[in-house]
Amino acid sequence: MTNDKVWFLTGASRGFGRLWAEAALRRGARVAATGRDVRMLDGLVAAHGDAVLPISLDVTDRRAVAAGPPSTSAGSTWS
Repeated sequence: MTNDKVWFLTGASRGFGRLWAEAALRRGARVAATGRDVRMLDGLVAAHGDAVLPISLDVTDRRAVAAGPPSTSAGSTWS
């Protein structure tokens, strides 16, 4: 079951961010999941496939936050 909701979650690799990501995915939403180490999001992708868009982002890095996440058009089903 999928719906048209999309969540953008920081810190989705662990803790509350991970819990919120899992809850949203169980309810059929898509999740743009960020984490400092994108490999830590592999479990979400393995469990939920294309419903997860893993994004490497360190929210403590002002330059990275100002630049924003990369475009989702390149090689993504989220285009």
